[in-house]
Amino acid sequence: MMTMLHPVAHSSTQVRAEELGRFLRDANSFVASSQEAISRSAPHIYLSATPFADKNSLVYKEFAPLCTCLVDVDLIDVAHHAGRHVMTLTGHDGAVNSAAYSPDGHLLASASADGTVRIWDIRTGEEIMPPLRSGDDAVWSVAIAPDGGSVVSGTESGVVYIWRIASSHVAVQQLHGHSAAVSSVVYSPSGFHLASASLDNTVRLWSAETHQQLSVLSGHTNKVYALAFSPDSRAVVTGSEDHTIQL
Repeated sequence: MMTMLHPVAHSSTQVRAEELGRFLRDANSFVASSQEAISRSAPHIYLSATPFADKNSLVYKEFAPLCTCLVDVDLIDVAHHAGRHVMTLTGHDGAVNSAAYSPDGHLLASASADGTVRIWDIRTGEEIMPPLRSGDDAVWSVAIAPDGGSVVSGTESGVVYIWRIASSHVAVQQLHGHSAAVSSVVYSPSGFHLASASLDNTVRLWSAETHQQLSVLSGHTNKVYALAFSPDSRAVVTGSEDHTIQL
């Protein structure tokens, strides 16, 4: 008898654990997306935040029926995909050409044709600092340093900008050398080097510490678009419009 009941009990426990895990994930998304309203006062959790929760979330299903006179809200900018919360970030006035996560996954950098790089808190969807502007120059590429302290951007004019996150809206350094748009920028996993790929057919390697140019890789015969470091930071791979990949 005990042998027959044991699998059933185990299955029941597993189901409850899965439901609890889903509830906690929904609760985390709920608090993150409604942080401002909730921080004002506890009643806002129910009056201002609950109506904006996903109607399919366990949080909404659990608490909405307990509240009266809630406003009815149709959500158009927040959705769920495969059980994961999806957030729409708005603010750029031009096409978004590149985006990059910080290593800890808490920040997101976006580069746009509107000439700005924006830094977002991915947990709340809010910008953590004013837009980083490179004049009227469209920004084609962006990357965040492995330590999460700096962001680098490549522009249409060929200038590479380095910024300190959350400390200043003025570029710490401008790296000059490319004669055409910088299509891709990337930090090495070690954080010691920075590489930039350009439509001038070259890739340039820079010191992330001194910002000095270390070398120019000029093997491609056409525009270079793709760029990546190997996991051990000892090699860089490039992809070009000349139909080749070079290591």
